[in-house]
Amino acid sequence: MTVATHGEFETCDAFKQKFYQQYFPPSVMKRLRREFMDLRQGPEEPVMQYMDIYDYLRQFVGDLVRDESEDMYYFGDGLKPDIGYYVVSIGAMTITEIYERALAHETYYLGRVA
Repeated sequence: MTVATHGEFETCDAFKQKFYQQYFPPSVMKRLRREFMDLRQGPEEPVMQYMDIYDYLRQFVGDLVRDESEDMYYFGDGLKPDIGYYVVSIGAMTITEIYERALAHETYYLGRVA
């Protein structure tokens, strides 16, 4: 994707790289990357909240997540075990399917508990 900025940046990626260099020093980027790698859904944390935090931190990890299968792995790995096992057992094929099935499982489970 080309960004029209009077010739300063040729691509959106070039702009993002410059932006992160200017506003996120290496120490902050390392901390955010570590937070991403350590991210786990809390015992009382809804899937939607975990997804929001995951998506926020995901933008800072660069090439740690190179494709959708790695994205699915990291997201699924951080889910609560009961939700994570369910999502893995049904064989989700995309990150969107994982999101949807994790939400559906949580909604179903909470509906039965309530």
